[in-house]
Amino acid sequence: MKQSRTNTHFFNFRLFLEALKRLRVIGLGTAILALTVSVLVPVTTWLERNSRVVKELYEMDTQMLCVPAGVVALLAPLFFFVLFSFLQKRKESDFFHAIPYTRTCVYVSFITAALAFIWTIQLACGVASGILWSMIPLVSADIGGMIAYVAISMLAAAMLSAFMMLALTVSGTSGSCFLLFFLFAGFVRVVCAIFLGCMDTIYFLDTSEMWDVSFLAPQWLLPVNILYYWMNGQIATTMLYSFSNILYSLVVTVGLFTLAGILYNRRKSEMAGNPAPGVKTQALFRILFTSLAVLLIPLLIITEGVDAAILLVLVVLVLLVYFLYELVTTKRPKNLLRILPGLGIVAGVCVAFFLGFEAYRTVLIHEKITPNEIKWVSMESNGFMGGTYQDRLSDTLRADDAELVKVISERIAVSQEYEREGVPEYPYDSGYYKRRDVTVRLKGGRTLYLRVAMDDASQEKLQARFAALEELKDIMYLLPTNNEVQSAGLNLTVYDHVYLSDREELDLLLSTFRAEFETLTEEQKAEVMAPAFNASASYSKGYDYDIAYPDSKGDGTMRLSLSGRVNGKRFYNEYIITDALPETRRIATYLWGMGQLSGSYIMDEGYGVDGTPTEVLAALTERNEDPKFGETYSYMKGSVTLLSPSGKGAWNMTGQTTFYLESEDYARFAELLSGACVITPSTKQQDFVLTENTYCLSLYHEYWDNEKSLTFGVYGVFELSPEALAELIDILSFEQE
Repeated sequence: MKQSRTNTHFFNFRLFLEALKRLRVIGLGTAILALTVSVLVPVTTWLERNSRVVKELYEMDTQMLCVPAGVVALLAPLFFFVLFSFLQKRKESDFFHAIPYTRTCVYVSFITAALAFIWTIQLACGVASGILWSMIPLVSADIGGMIAYVAISMLAAAMLSAFMMLALTVSGTSGSCFLLFFLFAGFVRVVCAIFLGCMDTIYFLDTSEMWDVSFLAPQWLLPVNILYYWMNGQIATTMLYSFSNILYSLVVTVGLFTLAGILYNRRKSEMAGNPAPGVKTQALFRILFTSLAVLLIPLLIITEGVDAAILLVLVVLVLLVYFLYELVTTKRPKNLLRILPGLGIVAGVCVAFFLGFEAYRTVLIHEKITPNEIKWVSMESNGFMGGTYQDRLSDTLRADDAELVKVISERIAVSQEYEREGVPEYPYDSGYYKRRDVTVRLKGGRTLYLRVAMDDASQEKLQARFAALEELKDIMYLLPTNNEVQSAGLNLTVYDHVYLSDREELDLLLSTFRAEFETLTEEQKAEVMAPAFNASASYSKGYDYDIAYPDSKGDGTMRLSLSGRVNGKRFYNEYIITDALPETRRIATYLWGMGQLSGSYIMDEGYGVDGTPTEVLAALTERNEDPKFGETYSYMKGSVTLLSPSGKGAWNMTGQTTFYLESEDYARFAELLSGACVITPSTKQQDFVLTENTYCLSLYHEYWDNEKSLTFGVYGVFELSPEALAELIDILSFEQE
């Protein structure tokens, strides 16, 4: 019966189902493994955290939320290899050309089925992972980021499949198919990587930045970027979710599938004695494949100099690749003599690459770049400490200030002189070793990524000019939005840190902080923002605070730590909660106390209690009734921090302060604090009511010798009247070290 045009010219549902049947073994096997891992990882994490009674918020790395979706993308080419395996078997290669369907219909129906199978598995992994990760308490998981990752993985699967489909249509054996797959997918990337490797020898260039922005660099290939993302999610995020990279990958994928479809339609019958790759095509592929090996020779010469032994090894390697490729793809040893002339072309590729690089280097170090040619410049971090919110925002700052451009142009000329004449031996020039990463955009459209030699005078001048930019002033005092913040914590000392796991409470704290911060003067804002500023930067207009992060003992200053994402990159900031932020301080103190409820403990030679301050103090009193306890520990000595969240009558003892608690005062001490604990699970107040007599108290003691040990810690928020405070001071004998 004659088939309809709908069935025979473009797509046929029966062929679609037939393709799914042919894929059921590899497809179901992949689905079972991928879904098992997608479910097992979050469930295992859930059980493991519950077994430890974890009460701290854990921020899960986004790249680890649904790894199976990326793994399936890397396995996608195998689906196409299985489905179109008939193209690699001469006796079967004509069957699907002889059935009453056009080749286009077979091609479209089959690739649609393969992609549908692959994408369904990836989507199922994403749904399973997303549901389970969002259900785990006290785990902050970026589900939106995970969804984007799954979508990118689907595009990566299609892109790799397109390379495999192209290899299938021009090869005649399984061995040649896989060799061509790697050739098509990696040739341009490997050549680019070798060229960038040679460019590493030019100290004047910021090649690390060039690796990150070059579309032809290996990590910009979407499937490779999936692997790179697992290893370093923070760095790879920019490339993985770059719109230009997504568009590029989509265009390449569609183009490859279209080209493969054209070649599939034009493929001649192998039963009639027509080999899949023609003689000329076979020669081209052989030369291209061998060129990847021969380019290692100029790479060695440029980066390491000439080493005769290694050079000989590389020459032998090139010959092996050249002849083995022919044997693997044609399985005809008699062809080896006939292909000898092609080695001349391979040698020509090696020479052309070497001469091309040397010409590029010569132009680069002699090219004069005048201020009039520069459109804008951008400096590394633009003066902020790496990783802060301000640093991430300043990454996009482009300055066209005339003085900035002039200084950069002058230092570029100096750097080029260093490249031409080498390192000055005398007099010593520190400018050669003090480099700043600078991005220069030329009016002609080129972008240069340079490591410019910077002397002290130029550095000071640049910092002063950047300080005058209005764009930088706007960035300096910007706070992250609630949506940009993924996790937060409060720090009293290094030991006294709590995670803010309740999103509603965190949003209230952030909103209050933002509202109060906007009412501050510039000097007050600078004090709050001190940890975000680079203390060594002269352009901070005098706000060169000692912003070292809290040492091992702390100074009693409460800090708010925030981390999240902006512009596709992670940031981390700390803010000092000063007395100029009274409402923020009050809410933060309450949340700090709530987070410390399970932080108090006492450990004495195997005897331990963890719980609220009241429970631990009761255990301390009970333990003190044992005569052996008093004999063993005549007194306790440790660090103490006591401060008022209201800012009124604050009594801040630094981290160097120690207290002595005599054994006869244990019961009195415990009784005093047990009745003064403000925040317990039964007294949690959503309105954050704290009196002016409320104090943050952190007591820590650790004592051990060869025979005995005692660790004691009480952390919480206590309401101490003036009389109670005086009694506490009397009980705890303080000594300033």
